[in-house]
Amino acid sequence: RAALVDEVVASIHRDRDNVAGLLRGLSLLRSVNQATQEYIAGLGEVWSAATLTAYITATGTPAAMLDARDVLVVEPNPTSLTAKGMATDATVEPLYEESARRLESWWRDTACPLIRQRSPPSSRVPSVTGSDNTSGFPGPETQYHPIVVITGFVASAKDGAPTTLKRSGSDFSATIFACLLKAQTVTLWKTVNGVYTADPRCVPSAFSVPALTYDEATELAYFGGEVLHPSAMLPCIENQITILVRNVLEPSFAGTMITDMEKTTRALAASKGPLASAQQALGILAKTHRTAASPDVLGPAGGGAGVGAGEGLSTV
Repeated sequence: RAALVDEVVASIHRDRDNVAGLLRGLSLLRSVNQATQEYIAGLGEVWSAATLTAYITATGTPAAMLDARDVLVVEPNPTSLTAKGMATDATVEPLYEESARRLESWWRDTACPLIRQRSPPSSRVPSVTGSDNTSGFPGPETQYHPIVVITGFVASAKDGAPTTLKRSGSDFSATIFACLLKAQTVTLWKTVNGVYTADPRCVPSAFSVPALTYDEATELAYFGGEVLHPSAMLPCIENQITILVRNVLEPSFAGTMITDMEKTTRALAASKGPLASAQQALGILAKTHRTAASPDVLGPAGGGAGVGAGEGLSTV
């Protein structure tokens, strides 16, 4: 599949040349605006997504890459300022209606033709209209399962300028697209076995919590967690989408499920672990928080997310 490699390399070289031109101009101006910084900061995500899409396609699985800058539209949220005028925690607000319209258009006009071109003749081509006539994405009855690789972290402002999703941007991307795709679950892949009661590097007795409610997970994040940011959970909370936090280095481990109270209660009842109630985790964590400065509750941040958008479409 040399053609796939050549396509990715050519794209990276084009971006490299564009950045070189930008840097030459900035060296003359001796200043740089926010949009330029956001554009350069997001290139790594674009290159990674292009490389992964080429690899998946080379294995014989139909795949398409979605550059989120072409679909996801956001606007900045007002933030509190420090004495020197710096934002304490810059955030953005997704414009869901406009993003959903662009996403469906991308699927119909770009993804379907590309996936159809890359698919073996015997494969069933995804339909442009869903069974409910409200979505262009394949439904559960579809026997055709393409993979869409979506760039995390990056987006566009309403005026088209490139931007990013700020802190916890990749997780935020996953939960936003889970909402747009009307997914049932979203899996956030980290380098720890789910959500811990404390940082296991500082508290040897810390253990993974099998299930949490949305409120409990938000409270844990408030106490210093760096893996799950409250803003990243918001799209799932508003749309009752289950979040799974799992370990990319130990994929057989079930990890932590974050969902509504009823599902959390059932998961805790079925668990054979040491935690009888998720509230115990909060109690343990509160004690740890009083004796350590901002413990890394959820462990070190890892990379990757997967959205379970029904049975007809997989996204990465």
